[in-house]
Amino acid sequence: MFPVVIKKQWREDEVFGVACGHFHYHAVATNYDLSQRSYQSVIERYRPRADVENMIKEFKIGFDAKHLPCLKMSANEVYFLFVLIAQNLIRWAALLEQPDKPHFAKKLRRKLLTAPAQVLTGSRQLTLKVKAKFLREVSAFLEAWRSQPVIVPLYCSTA
Repeated sequence: MFPVVIKKQWREDEVFGVACGHFHYHAVATNYDLSQRSYQSVIERYRPRADVENMIKEFKIGFDAKHLPCLKMSANEVYFLFVLIAQNLIRWAALLEQPDKPHFAKKLRRKLLTAPAQVLTGSRQLTLKVKAKFLREVSAFLEAWRSQPVIVPLYCSTA
């Protein structure tokens, strides 16, 4: 039998403010003796583990790393090292783009790499018509790229 610690947190609605919102629950099943530890210390102890699980999920799904492409173990090791480098670069870009709550790879690729634009032809010219919102986002990202380095939080991979 394992005790379950549940943390209930009120999250206000971004549009309507404090009056509207919902509760967000965090639950942890643990084998710690709760008579010797506080509930908050148990939640804080397990939080980095949840972040690691999210990183593994991003690694597997976001970079299609759940399938081994080669028959030799050494070749698969090199493949995974390249995927890890790509993941670290995308995580770095996510921290530059939004340092307080960085996006994962799938959302970041959709936001930055899929350009909502049209190629128009006329008068023997090709014109790329880009939405103003996308142009502002790219300009903000380039400005963040040129700024000072961001201190990387502990939950990023350092491999």
